[in-house]
Amino acid sequence: MGDMQKIAVSVEVNLLSKRAREKSEKKVIVKEESSSMDKLLKKVEQMPERVKLDKPEPQVRNPNFHGQ
Repeated sequence: MGDMQKIAVSVEVNLLSKRAREKSEKKVIVKEESSSMDKLLKKVEQMPERVKLDKPEPQVRNPNFHGQ
């Protein structure tokens, strides 16, 4: 009977250890999602919306410029 009790305690300790390890791994994943790298990636993805290369704005000519 003593051996069975030792085995049961050992199994319970292993389960508690595994749960604690999994819980800490989940926390790391959540922190990685809100990293500065993700924020930078979102800004880079928004850049084409801000910069429109296919339709440049018309340039205003300087009336005082006479060229060479």
